[in-house]
Amino acid sequence: FKLEKDRELAKEFVEKRYEIFTRVEHYEFHKIDEAIEFLKQNEDKLFIVKGFHPDAPTIVPISNEPKENHLELIFDLKENQKIYESMGFILEEKIVDLLEFTPEAIIYNKKVLGFNVDIELKPIGPANTGYQTGCSADCVMWLDLSSILYDLFIKPAEDYAFRKNQLVIWDASVLYSPSKNAFYFGEFCSARWGFNAIFTELSTLPSVGYYFEKIIREEPIFSPDVKPIGTSVRLFSLRSKKEEEWKPIPIFADINDKNVWLWDVQKKNEMLITADYDMNIAVLTNSGYDWKESFKELFSQLKNKIKFAEMYYRSLADILDDSYTNNLTKRIEFVKILNKIE
Repeated sequence: FKLEKDRELAKEFVEKRYEIFTRVEHYEFHKIDEAIEFLKQNEDKLFIVKGFHPDAPTIVPISNEPKENHLELIFDLKENQKIYESMGFILEEKIVDLLEFTPEAIIYNKKVLGFNVDIELKPIGPANTGYQTGCSADCVMWLDLSSILYDLFIKPAEDYAFRKNQLVIWDASVLYSPSKNAFYFGEFCSARWGFNAIFTELSTLPSVGYYFEKIIREEPIFSPDVKPIGTSVRLFSLRSKKEEEWKPIPIFADINDKNVWLWDVQKKNEMLITADYDMNIAVLTNSGYDWKESFKELFSQLKNKIKFAEMYYRSLADILDDSYTNNLTKRIEFVKILNKIE
């Protein structure tokens, strides 16, 4: 958790252990005005912002034109000034052609019981536009421990992550730049499951119980009973966020379907309604042997499984679109090539 909370500590950890990562320029600030002045002095460079507070949003401006990039950053910094200044934040160099993926190991009692790679679409809008969510859609692929991804991105932290009688979820997001032919470190999300990732992982298994029984028995999670690929899409409610207008709405969902994971929902008088905490309502998952076919099957059944007012999700056409930077197709193909998967 320290490595997720303290970004400077995480960078020190990475520099000591991960030879594969190239260092990215970054600058720490505690006041918004100082960061704005810095941007004025570096008017030809692109940046992103990351906050040290757990609730501080990571802002990756859409524009790759410096002036617009800076305007986006300044707007978001001011909008979230209190939370950024509470614990500080960094401006980090933006590399425009990054392909992001997150290798994850599930470790219990010093044994790796599962290894996969999670590839997420984070922004809420089509073609990765709009603000970032925790995850708007993703694809998880189970991998063998002999994978080069394990050697590159998990092995350097084994002595730190392997703990007697403890369950550890270890991951580090990885970013690759084709133009620079270099790997960069993103961030740690260790000691917790990723969302949508945990639901996407579970969808590949016979049951939720199967997952935890395998862990308790210290047996490999991936087996012939497990499908190699999971896919998911998150469902949002885009109603007004004005408190006086925010009222529970009914949710019609097939709660017996193992691929329906309700999020901000409660049961009241035999009816499912929103619990009024946030815009996330549910995650829908599917699994199979081909990621595109899995997504197609997921979307073919979506509206039969769940409905609610002002439901929003990224479309199938958008998820399969390979024309924009950091799309799923490019990233999945890169991981396959790196891992020598057919």
